[in-house]
Amino acid sequence: MEQEIIQKNSVFISYNRRDLETVKTLTGDLEELGYSVWFDQALTGGQNWWDHILENIRKSEIFIFALTPNSLESEACLEEIGYANKLKKLILPVLLSDKVNVSRLPSALNEIQYIDSRQQDKDAFKRLVKAIKNLPTPNPLPDPLPEPPVIPVSYLSILQEKILATKTLSFEEQAAIVLDVKKRLNGNQSPEDLSEIQELLHRLRQRDDLLAKTADEIDLLFKKVIVNDTGHGAAIDQNRTRNDNYKDTNNQPEEPKKPEKIPPVESGSWTNEANNSVNQDVGAAINLKNAKQYKVFQHPSGLVEVVKQGWSWPAFFFGGLWALYKKLWAIGGALLGIAIFIQLIALDSYGEEAQAISAFGSIVSIVVSVVLGMNGNSWRESNLLSKGYQFKTTLSAATPEGAMALYLSSIKGARFE
Repeated sequence: MEQEIIQKNSVFISYNRRDLETVKTLTGDLEELGYSVWFDQALTGGQNWWDHILENIRKSEIFIFALTPNSLESEACLEEIGYANKLKKLILPVLLSDKVNVSRLPSALNEIQYIDSRQQDKDAFKRLVKAIKNLPTPNPLPDPLPEPPVIPVSYLSILQEKILATKTLSFEEQAAIVLDVKKRLNGNQSPEDLSEIQELLHRLRQRDDLLAKTADEIDLLFKKVIVNDTGHGAAIDQNRTRNDNYKDTNNQPEEPKKPEKIPPVESGSWTNEANNSVNQDVGAAINLKNAKQYKVFQHPSGLVEVVKQGWSWPAFFFGGLWALYKKLWAIGGALLGIAIFIQLIALDSYGEEAQAISAFGSIVSIVVSVVLGMNGNSWRESNLLSKGYQFKTTLSAATPEGAMALYLSSIKGARFE
């Protein structure tokens, strides 16, 4: 790795997004003194976001830690100060809140004299100027560089990574995200967390691959986020929270965008019959009028399959092709082999013999179809068990997708074929 160069008169500010306005005032004071200030305000979460932060810490001459309750509780801020300490940076804590207990600061800060800028007035500005002038000459970067800290991982960062993924999100993945958000809206979130969740739901709502039913459920979740935050359904403040993983340059209050009209979707979407409303209890998310019984099987790798109980119309109508599609290779191969054999014999026959063979073939086809319709799903179950799948539960749902969604609501880490 090429040795990085420390930029002269450069300052890195470590802060929590909730303190953005206060930090902007501090930034203005530093820029007035001729310093180039970098603080994270225009990047989203993820590994590239974290690498960029660490790079700017290395390039800075002075590392300022914004002392507030929010930053002291932020995993990202604590990782940043720890990394700056390993790089032997000039560290300058700046007190910006009355609610900080300065006698209980982290070890990386408790031995460094802090600057009191709570009032952010002329006296505070003079103290800042004096403190910076009294700093020693910046240290060169150590060689080799210390091991960089890993990216802080939180629920919201994981959720953001899923929503911002460039690959197409399947029905199951969209359902998993919406159901996961619904389960976590338990009324214990801070207003900042709710604002962050609403922003991420906006991002999901704007995806081109979003299914119509998922869009409807997101619109319902918007209302739930708003009610949880305000208690009376008023629009919530859209000032972004850093939350250790997300940044946005837009800090103005913003109303949720009016949902676009999305055309009805074909099979494979999250239908009303499969799941009436993710904003209702999942146990009631079934259209009881059309409910069927489905067995759920899960592989140790996380893959999940659902199998309808009883008669199988696809197996009855499509026979060997259905068996092959469901990976019942032996049954599918045998049925296709028999069909081809009967056809070859019929082609070599003439007159009444050909008619008899044709009639026999038709009878065999009907018998095979009935047997497959009656036993196809049972054979599927046996095949899944032979491949290491384990039976988990039996659910009532209108469609296989509905059964998937219901099972998914009760587990984590499942994947779908």
